[in-house]
Amino acid sequence: MNRWRWIVPVLALVPGVAAAPAAAPAVPALDIRLERDPRPGALSSALAVNLKVTVTERDTGAVPADDFEVYAFAEPAAGPATEIFPCAQEHDNSPEVPRGIYLCTVLVNHGGRWRFHSVVNQLRADPAGQPVAVGRTAQDFDIHTAEVAPRIDANRIEGRLMEVALLWGHAAAAGVWLVAAASLALLALPALRRRLSTFGLHRLEDRFDVLTKALWTATAVLLASGTYLLANQTAYDTPFSSAGLDAVFRLPYGKPYFLALGVKLAVYAVMLAASFVLLREARRQLRAGAVVVVPASVRLGATAMVGGTVVLSLSITLLKYFHELIEATRAVL
Repeated sequence: MNRWRWIVPVLALVPGVAAAPAAAPAVPALDIRLERDPRPGALSSALAVNLKVTVTERDTGAVPADDFEVYAFAEPAAGPATEIFPCAQEHDNSPEVPRGIYLCTVLVNHGGRWRFHSVVNQLRADPAGQPVAVGRTAQDFDIHTAEVAPRIDANRIEGRLMEVALLWGHAAAAGVWLVAAASLALLALPALRRRLSTFGLHRLEDRFDVLTKALWTATAVLLASGTYLLANQTAYDTPFSSAGLDAVFRLPYGKPYFLALGVKLAVYAVMLAASFVLLREARRQLRAGAVVVVPASVRLGATAMVGGTVVLSLSITLLKYFHELIEATRAVL
């Protein structure tokens, strides 16, 4: 019993994990089964332990009608427990899988025997509300590996010249691309052309070929460097299959990280298409020699560029934030 004394106050301090029920459960009594998930995960390390938590009704063995908040952590024979990791219901990503099966990955820092715990809470309508635990279970598993996670003071980030150059080049190309696209928008939209002085408009038209080449060159650099960074520099290995996506979503902060990355890529694809629409319209305005009426697609493209810039900036900020959280999780382990 002594080994459990620290768990109650710790669970009480962790958001989303209740140390004890705040009220009588409003769901039937549950059977909770915790087992190793033999399927390969997004991380190849033996220290990343994939788990499967199955929740059924005790009396009937049926799948509960309710969804739950499920968490898992591990406790070694001696030393502190791991971080508490959330579990995702497999049905949410794979509808063909029955409800009541939750998958998660717990990161341990060395091999040996660990006691893995799973806590099942009622699903809260208000995430800030008091959690209500409706069940928990624990199982001992042996982690067969000689691998040891580095300490915080040994977790050095070594910058490599090629990667630093690629990151700098990617950011610089993005800046050039935005400037070139914005300049073409000035030439493409009559409302913006009228805001320029005659001298300014003339100088911008004289540099139309330079702007076009800059847009194409920056696009090529962005696509090439972005593809390399996507394959080699993401916080976790980029998944290219539904199974890989399910696995990486079970890792700490993996789901919000790759959702933000997906939004970034989708928004840039829309902005890229919009920039070519603006380029074509700018060329048409230049050849006409006078202001002509623009089609609705051009105005839509300009709107996509403005809105996309805002969403792109937000998604990049979120990516950096979640990347730092992932690195911090690795450092702790």
